[in-house]
Amino acid sequence: MTHRRIGNSFVLRFDKGEELVRTLTQFIEEQDIKSGWISGLGGALWADLAFYHLEQKAYEFDRIDEPLEIASMTGNVTRFNGKPFLHVHAVVADMNYHSYAGHLKEMAAAATCEVRIELFDEPINRVQSDAVGLKILDI
Repeated sequence: MTHRRIGNSFVLRFDKGEELVRTLTQFIEEQDIKSGWISGLGGALWADLAFYHLEQKAYEFDRIDEPLEIASMTGNVTRFNGKPFLHVHAVVADMNYHSYAGHLKEMAAAATCEVRIELFDEPINRVQSDAVGLKILDI
């Protein structure tokens, strides 16, 4: 992964085979990013997506194990217990233009993936919500 700082943002390029969530989390730790907004596009070799079942308070994960276009990837960077917390969703499409969408657990870049992190001026943290079973924004 390579990156460049432009104003109040980082632009990142992931190369073939790099895992986005793992590498992005490491980058956020190294740069000490407290909070921001993530957007991206590109291609993926595979993707692990999830759907959150509110009644069960649990994610159902599904792996799409084929080349995909990343039509849209959006999310945010916050902190939970002092550590980076990524909340990212993705819409991906297969070669027949069938789309899959959900909470992004992980994906590996295909030819490339391009991501922007827009930095916020203030840190945003998360708190655990027992009502919904998720770590929610503390705003």
